[in-house]
Amino acid sequence: LEPIGRGGMAEVYKAYFIPGGSVHAVKLLRRGSAADPELTRRFSREFRALHQLDHVGIVHASDFGRASDGRPYFVMELLKGESLHTLLEHTLRLEPARAVRLALQACDALEAMHNAGIVHRDLKPGNLFIQEGDRVKLIDLGIARLTDAYYARDGRYVTPPSQRIITPRAHILGTPGYIAPEIRQERAGPRADVFGLGVVLYQMLTGELPFRAGDTNYATPPPGALDSLPRSLKRAVRTAIEIEANERYQSVRELHMDLEDALLDLSDDSELHRLDEQRSQANRAAGGGRTSWFTIFALGVVVGGAGVLVGERSIAALQTPSQELSFVEPASPGEQVEPIPPPAPAAAMSSEDEPEA
Repeated sequence: LEPIGRGGMAEVYKAYFIPGGSVHAVKLLRRGSAADPELTRRFSREFRALHQLDHVGIVHASDFGRASDGRPYFVMELLKGESLHTLLEHTLRLEPARAVRLALQACDALEAMHNAGIVHRDLKPGNLFIQEGDRVKLIDLGIARLTDAYYARDGRYVTPPSQRIITPRAHILGTPGYIAPEIRQERAGPRADVFGLGVVLYQMLTGELPFRAGDTNYATPPPGALDSLPRSLKRAVRTAIEIEANERYQSVRELHMDLEDALLDLSDDSELHRLDEQRSQANRAAGGGRTSWFTIFALGVVVGGAGVLVGERSIAALQTPSQELSFVEPASPGEQVEPIPPPAPAAAMSSEDEPEA
């Protein structure tokens, strides 16, 4: 019916799906990409991951097929709303409680992925879709990694992990500014997704990235950027974006737990300010002319916080490249290129590709 998105590897169209008689989104591999065995393998992998994951916070793919020119495509649910990237272009940053609620939903979706042995490894605002009611969907698993845990469930190995030869890491997949530091030395694991989500949360709260895109030194973020936030939220964000993976949250479940505590603290702060404002209004109405010291302190915090928030708006942070790095991971020696599944029923598809070490 009409194009609704385009990336480096594929195009997305709004289309009428004849078997179901409904409108869906169709992701079609671009012509230039269809000739690349590595990209076709990743496209097939993305469909299989989205098809097998059944979670309210992850976009679902239902069918796989080929267009008349032979290019592979798959059918997805059609989402209504906008990406977090688009939202931040308009608002720069979000109210803290809203940012935390969005991050909590992303944690739930990521936990389901990690439990299935899948690492997203490209978490960024453009891959978090916000639907009506602030419901979050993770999208675009184009460079997702299917780990040994994923394949071990069905014993679908071409070569057992213990017998595979691991080639040196020459290239990196991901988006600059959101890539975990350790990815330069090792394969992406769940902690890399924790880092990516931590960067996204930092951006939602401050309007800026904690690390400059392309900066391999990962300089410490400005110390005052989070000062207006409750201590529990500052601690959660800083732990999520720790440079050393061992100092970071080891799972999204740990991050989720601390963000829940932070959300309670945010709610408590809001309630205190509301009650104090009611007391102030009552004093003024009674002609007492008295203002509580707590009110003065609270106003000072709010005004000071506004100075931090309103400051100089850094639009550059929202212009971080949304495209992937133009790198491709080398296949291990003897690794088989996964054939594109035939247009058979999706549930009948099986995997023949070798997992990434």
